[in-house]
Amino acid sequence: MTDGLWNVLSQNSAFARWICDFTAVPEGERTILHWFFLQEHSKHVMVEWEREATALMSLVRGRAMRERHGHELMAVVDDLRERSPDAERIWASGTDLLVQGPSRPMLFREPGHTDPDRPDDEDHHVRLTITTLAPVRMGDHHRLLAFLLPEDHTAPAAPSGPCPVCPPG
Repeated sequence: MTDGLWNVLSQNSAFARWICDFTAVPEGERTILHWFFLQEHSKHVMVEWEREATALMSLVRGRAMRERHGHELMAVVDDLRERSPDAERIWASGTDLLVQGPSRPMLFREPGHTDPDRPDDEDHHVRLTITTLAPVRMGDHHRLLAFLLPEDHTAPAAPSGPCPVCPPG
C-alpha cells in the first residue's frame, strides 16, 4: 500500500521478494520514487526500466500539478533530481503527461535472475499485471498496488542471498 507521495506503507512477502523489501530501506526513502531512481536494483528488476521510469515521472508531474499537496511531491522530486542523474534527465526531458487506467502490464525479471547485462535471460521475464486500487473518498490518497502473476506462471524458488550484480548495502 502506498500513499499519495508513493511512500510504501505496507507490503507482503511476495512484493519484498519480487520488488524490494522496504522494511530494510531507511525510513525517509521508503518510496517507489526513491526505489526507481536511487536503487540500482530497480534497473535489474524492471526489464523496461527507462520506459517505466519515464511513465512514473509523467504520473508524478501530473499529480504534482493537480493536487493540493503537490509542493510535498515536488520536494521529493527536487531531492531525487539532485541525487540521481537519471531522475534529472527524465524530469528535464519534459515527459508528456500519462493517463493510465487502473491496470497495466509491466515486464519484470524473476527474483534471482536480475542481471540486465544478460540478453539471453528472456525466459526469466514475467509480464505482471499491476492493478492500482484507489479510494473514491475525498482526501484519502492511499493506494493499494496489486502485482498479479500470469495464471499459468509457477513462482520460482526464493533466491538465496542478495542480487548478485548489485553492490552490497
